[in-house]
Amino acid sequence: MVLAAIPYARGGFETIVDFTIGPWALPFFKPWMKNIPVDFIILCPSERVCEERANGREGGARHDKELFHAFNEMGELFERFTLRDDEGSVEEIIEKMKERMQRGEYRLDFSTIPDNEG
Repeated sequence: MVLAAIPYARGGFETIVDFTIGPWALPFFKPWMKNIPVDFIILCPSERVCEERANGREGGARHDKELFHAFNEMGELFERFTLRDDEGSVEEIIEKMKERMQRGEYRLDFSTIPDNEG
């Protein structure tokens, strides 16, 4: 999905990839992301909200719990890309994201991402 979006971004189009892409996956994309400005936003609901959402989906509880813990153990380097808000409406969260993007808070510098070891 990310690789398919790159030509649009290089063409000057605002390009959004809305998918679960953890920081652990970023080294795989590093070679292709040269000269492409990337805002990386991690929406991280609380464990309670994750459980509520997972209970509404068949077979989702284990997967959601694993993702919750993976995103909450990602380290200081990626904490600044995280938005934690269980109470805001979709519109409020989008507005927060836009404001922080305008201030450059979510801009990802791929030079800080370790290379993929294989």
